[in-house]
Amino acid sequence: MSSPESLPQYAGVLEAYHWAFQGEFDDILAELPIEDAALVLDVPCGDGFFTRRIAARQRFGQTIGVDVSPAFLEVAHDQVSSTGRAPYLLQGDCLELPITSNSVDLIWCAHSLISLTDTVSALKEMHRVLRPGGTIAVLEHDQMHRWLLPWPANLELAVQDAERQYFVQKHGSTRKMYNGRHLHQLLSDTKFQVGERRTMTAERQQPMDKASLHFFCRHFSDLRRRIGRYIPPSRQPIFDTFTDPHSPDFLPTQADFAATAIEILQLGMK
Repeated sequence: MSSPESLPQYAGVLEAYHWAFQGEFDDILAELPIEDAALVLDVPCGDGFFTRRIAARQRFGQTIGVDVSPAFLEVAHDQVSSTGRAPYLLQGDCLELPITSNSVDLIWCAHSLISLTDTVSALKEMHRVLRPGGTIAVLEHDQMHRWLLPWPANLELAVQDAERQYFVQKHGSTRKMYNGRHLHQLLSDTKFQVGERRTMTAERQQPMDKASLHFFCRHFSDLRRRIGRYIPPSRQPIFDTFTDPHSPDFLPTQADFAATAIEILQLGMK
């Protein structure tokens, strides 16, 4: 198993998110047009969470997971080794996929656009490997409206502004914050025929199961790491109170806590 230090900083919170909401993600996958004998590409596959689930749905087809990170692929290998019909895992760059042109029946791309160095070029490469009549399914969120959380209104505005400042510092602009709302345009610009768009929500409230509480502890700890320095001094005490897992007022442990995750699934065809 790779050490946590060899994985990107977001890996732990993304893993916790996937496992906490695995039922909802299974429902999304169940609606995909995957034929029994289909060749499915999960790219970038990350830790293999979705790769394993897609492969488990197939009786005669094949699932391939591609990621540029050896560390992620090592974790993915452990994930998929217990799958009845094990997928292939390949190391490769999204800008130069190790896949034959016009060969893939369905491409699955989940929670990955933010990590791509060149989103448009990566989508064009996905278009190359998709067969005519094949489907691409992109699952994303809009960072500004990813969560409905019971923040006090004045703190919520400060958190959103801090998120913007963080994105500018890390990515040079806020463009990647809004991938979810621009999926139609991104697919259109990369020669896909834009298909159906679905917006899905997932709810959690107290009392919560252990996996969900674990996720929110990871989520708020990661939020503090990313944007804590950008919270105005006047809002810092209340921000710390609500986001510190060791605080008696930690938001997810409050009796009236309720949260809604918003996911966007955009389909396209070649």
